[in-house]
Amino acid sequence: MNMNEGSLQFESPSPVAHMDDEVVSRDGRQHLLGALETSTRRGSSFDDGHGGGTGEKVFETPLVEQVRLVATIVKSFVGSGVLFLPKAFSNGGWLFSTCIMIVMAVIAQMTILRLVACRQVVHGSYSQIGMRACGRWAKIGVDVSLVLSQAGFCTVYVAFIARNVMQLLNVDSCWLEGRWIWVLILLQFLVFAPLSWVRKIQFFGWTSLLANFLIGSGLLGILLWSAVEWQQHDNALEVPMFNAQGFALFLGSAVYAYEGIGMVVPVYDSLSHEGQQRFPYTLSITLFGIAGLYIIVGLVPYLFVFGKAHWAMQDAITLNLPSVWWAYVLIAAYCLALVFSYPLMLFPVVKIGEKGAASCLRLNEGSRNARLWKRNGFRAGIVALTLLVAYAGSSQLDNLVALVGSFSCAPLAFIFPCLFHLRLIEQTLLSRISNILIVVLGVGVVIFSTWQAIAGWAIVSINPCPHSS
Repeated sequence: MNMNEGSLQFESPSPVAHMDDEVVSRDGRQHLLGALETSTRRGSSFDDGHGGGTGEKVFETPLVEQVRLVATIVKSFVGSGVLFLPKAFSNGGWLFSTCIMIVMAVIAQMTILRLVACRQVVHGSYSQIGMRACGRWAKIGVDVSLVLSQAGFCTVYVAFIARNVMQLLNVDSCWLEGRWIWVLILLQFLVFAPLSWVRKIQFFGWTSLLANFLIGSGLLGILLWSAVEWQQHDNALEVPMFNAQGFALFLGSAVYAYEGIGMVVPVYDSLSHEGQQRFPYTLSITLFGIAGLYIIVGLVPYLFVFGKAHWAMQDAITLNLPSVWWAYVLIAAYCLALVFSYPLMLFPVVKIGEKGAASCLRLNEGSRNARLWKRNGFRAGIVALTLLVAYAGSSQLDNLVALVGSFSCAPLAFIFPCLFHLRLIEQTLLSRISNILIVVLGVGVVIFSTWQAIAGWAIVSINPCPHSS
C-alpha cells in the first residue's frame, strides 16, 4: 500500500496477494472511511498498517479540527440505518425505544472511550488490540465480526434498492408483482460485480462524498415531510409505550444504528495531541446529538403517516412516502447513494476473504491475468452471496436489519471493547463492574435478538404497491 498524491491505493493484482495482514484486516468501512477522510486533507498521510499512527499530520486550527472530527463521527454513525428506525420504533414501542436509544448512546460513548484507552497501550488497529489483549482468537473474532457486519450492510442495501425500485416502477399502475423482486435483485449483480473488481480505494472517494450528500439531503426531506404530516393530522393514535412482541427486533436495529465504533482508531490517530485531549468531550456531545436525531426520526414520521397508527409503517420510511414527484426523486437519490456505498462496504470483505481463501482456491497461482480473473471471480461470488441473502430478507427488511445488528455489530460495538479493556487497562471496581455488565448485555443482545430475528424470519409475499392497498 502506498500514498500517491494524497490517495490511498492498493496495488493489483499480484501485490494484493502479499499485502500485510494488518493492512488487509483493518477496521472495515470505518478504516476506509478514515482513510478517505484523512487522505483528502492536503499534505496528510495515513497509517501504513504497521504502527497505527498516521505519520506527519497537516496543521489545522483547533476549530477546523473539531469540525472535521464532528463531521467524521456523524458520517460514520448516520447512514442507511436511520431509514429503518421508524419501523424499529414500532417494533419496540415509542417510550421503550426512546429510552433504549439514549442508553445505547451512553454505552457507545463508554465503549468507544475504552477502545481509545486500549489504543493508547497498543499502537495498532482494532484487531491488533484484540491480538494483544486476548490472543489470536480475539483478532479472528474482530475480523469475522467485521466481515459479517460489512457483508450484512451490503445485503441490506441490495434489498432496500430492490424494494424501492419496485415502488418507483409501479408509480402509474401496479404492474410489477412482488414475486418478481428476484429480478430486481439479480440485475444489481451487473452493477456491483464490476464495482467489486476495483482495486484502488481512491476511486471510491468521490462516490462516498456524493452518497453522504444524498443521504443527508434525503433525511432532511423526510423530516420536512413528516413535520407537514404532523400538522395536517391531529387524530389520536393508539401508540403503545412498549411492544412485547417486537422489542427484541428493535434492540438489533438499535445496535445497527450505532455501528460506527470501528472508526475510532483511525480517526483518533489523525488528531493532534490537543485534539486527542478534546476527543472525549467532542465524542460525547456528538453522540448524544446523534441519539437525538435518531429519536426524532424514529418518532416523528410514524405518528401521523396518513393518519395511521405506527404499526402500519413499512420496513423502510421511504416505502411510506406519498405518490408525488419529490418523493420519487428522494427515493431515487437514496437508491443511488446506496449503489455508491455498496463497493466501499464490500471492500474490506473481499480483502479479508481473498487473504483467507488464497491458498485453498490457489488465487496466487498462474499468470498475471489468471490471478486477476481468479480474484475477480471470487469477488463476484461474494457479491452473488450478498444478493442471495438479500433475496431471503427482502420481504422482511426489519428482521434483516435486526439480524445484522445483533449478530454482527453487537460484538464490535459492545463486547470486544470492554473485554479488551479488562485485559489491558488497570481496573477500578466501578470500571470492572461496568465492563462486565456491558459484556453480559452484549452477549444477551447477540443471543436473544439474533434468535428472535431468525425465529420470525419467513419469505413472505411483498406488497409491490403499499399506497394502493
